[in-house]
Amino acid sequence: CISARCSVAPRTVRPRAALPALCAQLRMAAPPAAAPSVEPWGVCQRDGKEVQLITLTSDAGSQLKVCTYGATLVSLLVPDALGRLDDILLGFDNLKDYEEHTTYIGCAVGRVCSRIANSEFHIGSEVYRLPANNGIACHHGGAVAFNSYT
Repeated sequence: CISARCSVAPRTVRPRAALPALCAQLRMAAPPAAAPSVEPWGVCQRDGKEVQLITLTSDAGSQLKVCTYGATLVSLLVPDALGRLDDILLGFDNLKDYEEHTTYIGCAVGRVCSRIANSEFHIGSEVYRLPANNGIACHHGGAVAFNSYT
């Protein structure tokens, strides 16, 4: 995990050396072979809404899984040089781990990316105050940012 606070290790990711070959494979990947499959993946602890896991599969065998909690990329299976499918995304295997760890792995980050110093910004003479969630700074849009919406 990229954060010292994580007690659950995310899945491993393919070494950087494999990325050029992967990019070539993705450019050659066919469009989805069928309609996306949608299945329940859990219930959001914060708002009680059902979270779904959406799976897209191409004719070439590549498979992308995205959940509706934070528009999070959960898994991307692509064939290696020998045709074996391998997951190349860093991530967790269940919703609970995404909710409990604030590592922003695979999710849509926002309303802003990075930190806003002193949790405020100015437009002209107007001062806009934001919720502090990282010391005195506002980090990635506050405590309830895009990464935790369902």
